[in-house]
Amino acid sequence: MELSATEKKILLLICREKPNKEIASILYISKRMVDYHVTSILGKFNVATRVGAAVFALQNQIITSEDINENV
Repeated sequence: MELSATEKKILLLICREKPNKEIASILYISKRMVDYHVTSILGKFNVATRVGAAVFALQNQIITSEDINENV
């Protein structure tokens, strides 16, 4: 399961508890595009929720706690 660079950025922001609208603003993309990428991430991880994706990412060291706490 390979994530695109954009999906990795979105996943990190999900782990930082950012809502899709704020993620869109941070990444200068539309909310609809964020929604698309979140759906893709959920499918790749075979989880139903953003929380599930965050847990999966942390358990599988796709995102680390250091990444989450790092200044943006």
